[in-house]
Amino acid sequence: MTIQIEKILQLLEEYPLLLPRYDYGTAGFRYDAKVMAPVMVRVGLISKLLLQSSSSGSSGDHDHHNTTTTSILSSSNMGVMLTASHNDESYNGIKVADPDGSMLHPQGEMILIQWVNESNINVWKEMLEKLIMTEEEDSTTTTTTSIWHVGRDTRSHSEGFSNLFIQAAIYMGVTIQDHGIITTPMLHQIVLMSNNTPNANNEDEGTTTTTTTNTATKQVYLEQLAKAYMELDTMLTPTTTTTSTTSMNILQIDGACGVGYSAVQELIQVFQRLEAETEKETTGPIVSQRFQARNPPGSGPLNEQCGSEHVQKLLQPPIWYDDDKEDKASSTSSSIPYACSVDGDADRIVFWSTTTTTTTIETESSSSSSSSSSWTLLDGDKIAALIAQFFQEILLQQHTGDSITPHTDLSIGVVQTAYANGASTKFLQVRRKRRRRRHTIPMSLSLELSLTLTRIIFFLFYLGLYPLTHRIHSRFLSSLRRQV
Repeated sequence: MTIQIEKILQLLEEYPLLLPRYDYGTAGFRYDAKVMAPVMVRVGLISKLLLQSSSSGSSGDHDHHNTTTTSILSSSNMGVMLTASHNDESYNGIKVADPDGSMLHPQGEMILIQWVNESNINVWKEMLEKLIMTEEEDSTTTTTTSIWHVGRDTRSHSEGFSNLFIQAAIYMGVTIQDHGIITTPMLHQIVLMSNNTPNANNEDEGTTTTTTTNTATKQVYLEQLAKAYMELDTMLTPTTTTTSTTSMNILQIDGACGVGYSAVQELIQVFQRLEAETEKETTGPIVSQRFQARNPPGSGPLNEQCGSEHVQKLLQPPIWYDDDKEDKASSTSSSIPYACSVDGDADRIVFWSTTTTTTTIETESSSSSSSSSSWTLLDGDKIAALIAQFFQEILLQQHTGDSITPHTDLSIGVVQTAYANGASTKFLQVRRKRRRRRHTIPMSLSLELSLTLTRIIFFLFYLGLYPLTHRIHSRFLSSLRRQV
């Protein structure tokens, strides 16, 4: 597709830079929405250069004025997500997903930062002319068309910003597939699957040109998640039946008045369809009835007094904006035994519960009552520490008398990022001793811990955690079954 220089230069003049400098970090470009329009335009224009840097990896010249010297032969699809995650409605942002579904590689970040902050129109024009010349020289080479997958959250300005990115990318001759409102995890999975499936780039999800099913869709993402959950549920369900059934609390999911609510609703619909197909008998609540989505978009302000950031930082339950007006004042103090909260783009989750106990004191002349609340929060750092401790105790179960002989052929690793809670890091690293029964075991885990970038899957393979999980999988499930 032809690069339309005149329209591109006009777009750059129409949307000049509004800040002295824009920086790209883990959250991508994220600022007040009032200054984000020129960023959306420039990321769209750089989309073609990012495909080139993705195909060449982390090597090569980092000088953005020489970026066009390599021909663009990449067939790798990439993606962008327009969101400001846990920030309030006034913010917005854009972040890029590499072909493997991970965050943008360092060379790509440098290209983004340099060109987004380029204010000289003549420099842009020179780059575009060189790019056209390079493409003309490679016109005889057969290439596979790469696609940019685009997703956005529910913010009022996200659709307009998405359209700006798409317009700029089309002027650059880039092919776009707009997925509309989706969660950030969906976008990353879609990008990954689009590069793994021969037929994944069909814009019409119902079109089939090969025998391979298109897996790069939101629907397939939901189906994979639902099937995995139902399979795990089957494995954890006791094989023996009893006359009495164990009651199960409904998981109330705080959608932060964002896209998480819609995603849960769609997931429940997939559960219902799969249940109808399998007609599975169960002694407890069927899977589709175990979840209740709360705080839909429009019921309240995005991420305000709700969502994972609010719950984790303030240690408070969210306001349930979808409650009746007379119930909202008391909604944060009621008992909720099983709940979780996600953020605005549903890529962070924390589980929590709160219980309110009322005590009545009666005397001969009068009676009075008082209430007290208990709060329990489980975040990712705590869950990781608990799981690591569970596995470590399994590895330490070989013992003779008062001594413990650990398994020598297995090891445990924990992946944390720079965002991890400092106390959890210390717990995982520092060895102390305490007595438990007759055996001495670590009070802290003394594990080898490494900080990692967002390419966690490569780090897991490096540590050998994937083989480890397979080796202890059956033992872990057996232990869980005994606790059900």
